[in-house]
Amino acid sequence: MQLVGGGIQTEATVSLSHVEKVLKAMSRNTELHHILMANCYVTNSKYIPVAHAVWQKKLDELKKAEDPEMYSDLAAVYGMLTVVVVPCLPKDALIEWHVIAAVDNPPERRTFVMKMSTEDCQIECEAVESSSACSASISVRLSLISPSASSANLDRTLHNMVAVFRQAVKKLSEDCNAIPLCFRTFYKEDSFGAETLQAGLQYYLEEQLGEKTPALILVPVMDLPEKEVIHIACWLS
Repeated sequence: MQLVGGGIQTEATVSLSHVEKVLKAMSRNTELHHILMANCYVTNSKYIPVAHAVWQKKLDELKKAEDPEMYSDLAAVYGMLTVVVVPCLPKDALIEWHVIAAVDNPPERRTFVMKMSTEDCQIECEAVESSSACSASISVRLSLISPSASSANLDRTLHNMVAVFRQAVKKLSEDCNAIPLCFRTFYKEDSFGAETLQAGLQYYLEEQLGEKTPALILVPVMDLPEKEVIHIACWLS
């Protein structure tokens, strides 16, 4: 129960290897390419590119071990990775992985991207649907163009984020009956107030999704990649 030493590179590599072992313990046919959604927590913004690099390296190694032609388009095969910066982790770890996987046929997964831009912000939505159509993951990312958004603009932005999410749910295949379960919302705590986000997102989720409203979970973070200020990772099953 002791963490490996050697810094972020070693911790990231070893911990992701343990993720592989846990997946196999759950189901012996499960590999990293069966992950539909991955949330990675690091304790410093400098570790974000390291997490992405280790993730990509592991997937590349897996790709070489499989049929290179079958796995030629990584983006269309593997799940989405979200990396966020938090103040600390248990046992003073530098990195932690949280993944959800589905044993399916990754090359046959369905993916799509949606975007919406306004004067104040840019919203980008990405979805990955399992080949069995039993589960999916949807991410919604908000990047502010204007650093000082008024409360009125924020309210409109939250409405637009939920609207884009609803469109993504509707865009899933006709065979996919998966419903949103967890609307995990990572947000930069120095940019928004928790109560404002909670009230706004909850209102628009209930308004636009009704009985299919997922559980809303707010996770304050110190930083997000690039210019993101909100990153929503939703699991559907």
